Amino acid sequence: MASETTQNTGLKHYSLSTAAFLVSLGLLLLTVVDIRRGFLFSNYFEVGAHSRLLNLDPGHLPLLLVGSLGAWLSYRAMKRLEGNFKQDGLGLKPMARVVVMFIGTFLIIDLFTYRGVPTSGILATGEMGLSPGTMDLGWAMPIYSFPS
Repeated sequence: MASETTQNTGLKHYSLSTAAFLVSLGLLLLTVVDIRRGFLFSNYFEVGAHSRLLNLDPGHLPLLLVGSLGAWLSYRAMKRLEGNFKQDGLGLKPMARVVVMFIGTFLIIDLFTYRGVPTSGILATGEMGLSPGTMDLGWAMPIYSFPS
């Protein structure tokens, strides 16, 4: 009976560590996309000569630190608990599948966020900027000129 209670407590701790890992990973991914696209903060330092390459804000540093530290600490806790589960013969394949599904979902959301921020800017201004091309002539095309 004591072994079953210990296993239940271990599973609860493992689930909490897994949730903390996923939240930390989500925070890291959101911060990295914001550094590239610039949509969370209002006062960015833009890096890039011809066009904006990175959007930096002092608020990124705490987000990166919290996300990295949270992911690292929760991963260490999960690794420690996994050793105990292997000794007891307890399998973690269902939990691994859930983690993989969440990470895949995070990456898909991250991709749509990365691509969606410039699209919302195009829709807000009503024009799509085009590259200068070979003759170095920059211009914008009105959205209404595109076929629906």
